[in-house]
Amino acid sequence: RAERNACLGEGLALALGLHIDPPTAAIVFRVKEKRLDFHPLGRVIAEMAYHPDLSPQMSRREALDTARTLFAQRGFRQ
Repeated sequence: RAERNACLGEGLALALGLHIDPPTAAIVFRVKEKRLDFHPLGRVIAEMAYHPDLSPQMSRREALDTARTLFAQRGFRQ
């Protein structure tokens, strides 16, 4: 079951453009018997990956600053 969940989670992560290892993907995307759930942090990561304030053209510094702002808006502290 754990291996199946890791494979399904990894496939979903790759489909969303998230490059994370299979064990982490299985945690981020919780595979249940009849459904697939996001871990709350996984949902935030997926939302941020496609957030309009983040773009591939940004410098690393700009992306980190924007990500920190988006996390703070969601109640996460550094």
